[in-house]
Formats: sequence, C-alpha cells, structure tokens
Amino acid sequence: MSNIEVRYFVDFKKGLSEASPPACKPMKPTGWKRARRGFSAYASESESALRHSAVRYSIFCSSLLMFHINTNPTLSKKNRLIMRPASNAENPSKVEIRKLPYNLDDGIGHRARIGVIALPDDQNIEHELRMIFDLPGVACFVNRLPCGEAITPDSLKAMESEIARSAGLILPQLSVDVMAFGCTSGSLLIGPETVHARIKEVHPDALCTTPIEAASRALSTLEVRSIALITPYENDINRHLTAYLQKNVCNVAIVGSWNEPIDARVGRISADTIRKAALEFGSSDAVDAVFISCTNLRALNIIGELESKLGKPVISSNQALGWHCLRLAAINSNLPHFGRLLSL
Repeated sequence: MSNIEVRYFVDFKKGLSEASPPACKPMKPTGWKRARRGFSAYASESESALRHSAVRYSIFCSSLLMFHINTNPTLSKKNRLIMRPASNAENPSKVEIRKLPYNLDDGIGHRARIGVIALPDDQNIEHELRMIFDLPGVACFVNRLPCGEAITPDSLKAMESEIARSAGLILPQLSVDVMAFGCTSGSLLIGPETVHARIKEVHPDALCTTPIEAASRALSTLEVRSIALITPYENDINRHLTAYLQKNVCNVAIVGSWNEPIDARVGRISADTIRKAALEFGSSDAVDAVFISCTNLRALNIIGELESKLGKPVISSNQALGWHCLRLAAINSNLPHFGRLLSL
C-alpha cells in the first residue's frame, strides 16, 4: 500500500492520453501536495482502513482533476467533461413530473380494422393476409385459439368453445369492422353461422366471414362451374368439403390431397409442391378453376403464375378470405398481382 499509483485518462481530440494530476495546469501544486500529505496520514491505519482510504483518496483526486479539466481555459467546451449534480437522486419525490397534453386521432386502421382468429400452428395465414391488407388505413389484428396437433373432424369441432374467448381479446375496447375465422376446414365442420354467432358474442357490430364462405363467394363471383380441389386434409374432411362445395357452389371434378393431418407440417409443404399439383390438376379440361384449400398452404405468391400458365382462375383460402374481408369493409382496391379475384 505504500506505493500506490493513480492514473487518469482524459479524452482529447487525438484520443486517450495519460496524464498525472501534477501535470494538469493551472491547478496549484500546493493542492496536490496537500492531497498527498492527507493520504500519507492514513498510512498508520489498519489494512482495512487503508483500503477505504485509497478509495477516498481516489475520489478526492478525481474531483480535483475534474475541476481542473472543466475550468481550464485551454480546453475547448467539446473536450471538457460535463458533470451534472444529482441533487434529486436520493429523493425522487422532489423531481417534477409534468402532465402532458395530447390529441387523439383515429389510430391504426382508420379505414378498416380487420380481426383474424388463427390456429396455433398456422404459419402462413398472418403472412399472406398482411400482404393483401398492406393498404393505407387498413390494419390486421390476429389472435390464436387452441386446437389439437392433428387436424381431425373432432379437433376442429372442439374449437367452437374457444372462438368467443379468442375473438374477445382482439381490440376489446375498440370497434372491429370485420372479424375472420381463419380455418377453412374448421369453419366447414363447425358451420359458418355458428362461427358468426360465437364471434358476435364479443363483437356484436362486426361483419364476419370464414374461408369456406369466402371461397364459395369467390367461386360464384368468378362464375366457376367445375373445379379441381387441392387440399392437405385427411379423407374424412375431404369428403365433407367436396359435398359442401357440390351442394352450395359448383361441381368438384377432381380432388388431390396430401393427407397430412399435422398442421405444423402442412405449413412446410413447399410452394413448388403446391405449384406442381395445381398445374397437374388444373390442366384438366373437366375443370375451369382450381381451389387450393387451407390457410396454412403457401399459395398466394404463385397464384398469378398459375393463372398465367393455366389460363384459368386459381383460388386459395387466404386469397379468398382477404378479398372478402376487404370487400366487407368497403375497401375496393385492385390487387391483380394476387390473382383475378383481387381485381373484382
């Protein structure tokens, strides 16, 4: 402890330079000597006291150096060290807190607020709907609801009890213009009317839609008579969907399915796989359109290409759902790069 070296680093324009306190002018040498004598007086104390003394000595010398740097007329203001008093640090109650005035506007989605209820493992619906809703004044708000890992008729029907709870967490203190239930097979098995009723328990003024009714409306608007249906579903669901479309919309000439019940895997079916299936089934003379069913299939970005090659309309669940949401909200923007449907 007898030979303690104290160094200071001062940031000048040319970088860090090392200086000892005696070299800092115009501080009087007597101040430095007095400090050294003060430190020497502590040398007779115990080892523990010496450690405290070293800290006190360091703080004292730092204060002297800071005073020198901030009062030295040879240093520019840019290179001086700024020290601000912390007078209120120990008593925050003395800090003045001012109330700020504010103005309210219509917020995000002043043209249309669209709520979407999605399945827990659907990796695609938010991504594609936000692409369609990327319009001035249109906003999309998404919540998810529980569902079994495997998509089966029983797991889909069980979602009904969760619809109101999930919908109620979407902007509960604000109005929602349109609420969409984001599951094609789920809305088919539960029924569009039942889905609407559950949503209106918490959003009574919202207009409602589902992928199955949006796709049905889209196929009717395009005046489609016969389709090729492409799905990821197991065959129980495929039979329900085929029967619904044939009864309410149009003929289903051919069905192609990957029979994949795990939704987390459905979202990973590649766009190239979907493209090949759509071109194969859509090239049949027996069909005048292709419907790619399931919000978790990544089809939106290839619809324009498919329509160009096939010369026929191609509908996907998310494309139809996004189109129907916009039209229900009186947003008539023309988005032809997402297929013929978004031009209507």
